[in-house]
Amino acid sequence: MLNIKNLYYQIGNFKLNNVCLNINHGDYFVLLGESGSGKTLLLEIIAGFRTYKQGEIFLKNENLLHKPVHKRGIAYIPNDGALFPHLNVKENLWYAINKHTYPLLNNIIESFGLTLLLNKKPAMLSSGEKQKVAIARALLSGASLFLFDEPLSSIDVHARYEIMLMLRQLNQQGYTVLHVTHDYYEALTLATHVAVLHQGKIIQTGKVNEIFNQPNNLFVAKLSGIKNVFNATLSSIEKKQYKINSNLTIVVNSLDLPQKAILIIPANDIVLSIQKIESSMKNSFLGIVKDIIKSHESIDVLIDMGVLLHVCITEISLSTMDLIPGKEVWISFKASSVKVLPSI
Repeated sequence: MLNIKNLYYQIGNFKLNNVCLNINHGDYFVLLGESGSGKTLLLEIIAGFRTYKQGEIFLKNENLLHKPVHKRGIAYIPNDGALFPHLNVKENLWYAINKHTYPLLNNIIESFGLTLLLNKKPAMLSSGEKQKVAIARALLSGASLFLFDEPLSSIDVHARYEIMLMLRQLNQQGYTVLHVTHDYYEALTLATHVAVLHQGKIIQTGKVNEIFNQPNNLFVAKLSGIKNVFNATLSSIEKKQYKINSNLTIVVNSLDLPQKAILIIPANDIVLSIQKIESSMKNSFLGIVKDIIKSHESIDVLIDMGVLLHVCITEISLSTMDLIPGKEVWISFKASSVKVLPSI
């Protein structure tokens, strides 16, 4: 579908350097990166707003280098939706329509809940409503590839959830999406595949579970929301043990054992209990509940065991164990759950 090979682009002191991406038809591909990493710049190049001189971009096996913007079959939806301010919603939709998408008009208006908004100008719309109209207009353009630039960043919580459902349904209907964001939760919720962009370079790409469960460096680990990241020193090659501090030794199950390492322990892989569990898990420690943080996603229990460890549990587990700050608990996790990365 979309193939980018060895793309290089410089603007001022910033460079997109040797960017390679392969996005298949039907993918919901998320480009994850911090502000200033080059995400928007890459979308603008793909859309045709900027001309590249080095590298190749193919869409459906067609080279885009000299392809005019309006003939690329790409819908670019910036953060603010880019609706025409002097046109009402109906006129904004009509601007994009063609003979192939005209039969879809009424269905899209109804399914997007736009009926009561048709005569309103963009200035009268909420940020969520603007984004709905922008997505509907993109659909009516007949595009084969949708580029979303931080579509959820300026939307309130209720509208954010609604737009996320809309984006997921868009992909489920067979549309191909490239969505850029700095928010790992968006990537985790929506993506089939993820690429991490850092300082103009793709540093890891793969299926969404691979990125979030097997980060290949410290930056990816932190960007993907992993909280249990520790500097450690190898204390026993034979026993595969690392020391995090003078009192805490972690057993790992890794073929590579660098002397100085970064240990990553996913919060979902840690078992919390009141009594010590007799099991094959190599790592078991006594700790004290420091804090309990509830969110719409899960419950994060912060355990003090010489270092602070985040443990993800359910509401039922919280109630069953009667957890409160100051209570002693046991934490256990497998050696295979610990990801070992060489220290930078």
